[in-house]
Amino acid sequence: MAGWGRASSAKSVISGQLLGNLAVRAATVLPTLPSPGSLSRAKRPPGRLLRVAATLVAIVAATVAASSPRAASQSSSQPSSANGESERPATACPEILVLILDPDQVGALRINGTNSLNVPNGRVHANSTKNCGIQVVGTPSMFALRTTVVGTACYPTGTITGGPVLDNQDPVLDLLANVLPTVGDWNSFKTSLPMPAGPTGAITTGGTFAPGYYPNGLDAASTSVVQLNPGSYMFGSKAKLGGSATLVGNGVTLFLDKDVELDIAGSGAGMTITPPDSGPYFGITMFTHRFPSAGMLPKIKLGGGGPFLVEGVTYAPKGELVMGGIPGKEIGAIVAWQANTEGTTGFTVTGADVPRLTPQDPVWCELGGGLAGVTIPALSGSGPLTAGSSGSLELTQAAPSTASVLFASLRHAARPFKGGLLSTIPIVFQMSLGTSVVGSWTLPWSAWPPGLPPGFEIYFQVAVADPAAVQGVSISNLLRAKQP
Repeated sequence: MAGWGRASSAKSVISGQLLGNLAVRAATVLPTLPSPGSLSRAKRPPGRLLRVAATLVAIVAATVAASSPRAASQSSSQPSSANGESERPATACPEILVLILDPDQVGALRINGTNSLNVPNGRVHANSTKNCGIQVVGTPSMFALRTTVVGTACYPTGTITGGPVLDNQDPVLDLLANVLPTVGDWNSFKTSLPMPAGPTGAITTGGTFAPGYYPNGLDAASTSVVQLNPGSYMFGSKAKLGGSATLVGNGVTLFLDKDVELDIAGSGAGMTITPPDSGPYFGITMFTHRFPSAGMLPKIKLGGGGPFLVEGVTYAPKGELVMGGIPGKEIGAIVAWQANTEGTTGFTVTGADVPRLTPQDPVWCELGGGLAGVTIPALSGSGPLTAGSSGSLELTQAAPSTASVLFASLRHAARPFKGGLLSTIPIVFQMSLGTSVVGSWTLPWSAWPPGLPPGFEIYFQVAVADPAAVQGVSISNLLRAKQP
């Protein structure tokens, strides 16, 4: 690794006609590139390749499409090989599991103190258009395969890891917006529910309860265990778990009526529930009213010191989710107007029993993986991948002023490498590039080639010379580009 040469990111802009010539040239160069086993001896690539590094993605795509018709079929039927390569099955792009809807709030998603938000198998997105729409304050940690915001994210170096952090992205639609979309729909649903405890009923003790409308809410304390049978429960007044009260249920959706808040605050209070697995509220575990009174932003306060294991999505389309209490809490997914942390807490967003929250399979997809050095280098892509469109590859969060090698493959297979896994096997293209003083580089192209079949996939990964890594090499996340 110490023998790597340093190279600057090329910034060339290249015409579509020249791109075709480069593809032909690349076809003659690809067979001569070193194997991953000789990575530590990789030298600066020829000057002519550096000058056209900005067209790397287009070169690989055009070369493979022209020279290997079978490659475009993306066959993945080959078994594991004796040299340690392991073929990976087709992987769906990770869902957005934390979606923050408020377009106008600074710190619409705010993580503070020493708290943690861990999204190991999903993405985080905020629709805030503001600077610091995602705000990390102090020394907390947030892990996600991709973190995006319409405005900008503000965070101390090293506090957001797992994948790229991208500003100035497009807003994401709320795919649950058609569930009880109007006040009339909500009220009709409410009047359709039975009132198991009567017109002034509430849940105030332990026991087993039937679905329906509880006008005076939920107020359980002491060591009460509230067992909910499967179905829909609406609370017309504040819902609170104090003391060591716990709420448990399978196939349950909790609805909070207009301006109603949920507060889990007791030293031993907790909740263990799963959502319905079918029907109109499939995958929804908690649901606040869409239209609170003027000036109100009802809170779902998930605190307490007891077990908190909630699957499905907690849905607060015009509410504030407050994550607190002891660490170790698990939640399926979050869709909220705003969200923040308090106290000293830790939440893992699992994706368990969650409905589809991402509008479509994106053309760029971070598939996780990687090996930390200073941190895990974050590789991302931009651009629509339509014929003639511009775009780029970008590496961030890498060791500064050092050598790196970008690998490209047409299959998602892995080989042990430098204490981690290199998942772009077999390699069809690789190039040495130097990181900047802030540990980044960008490879732009001006025109994506035409003629690639829909569904055509290319995988990218970067290895970085990094003395903080276990064997002196850190590895980025695996990035997939998929032709629309």
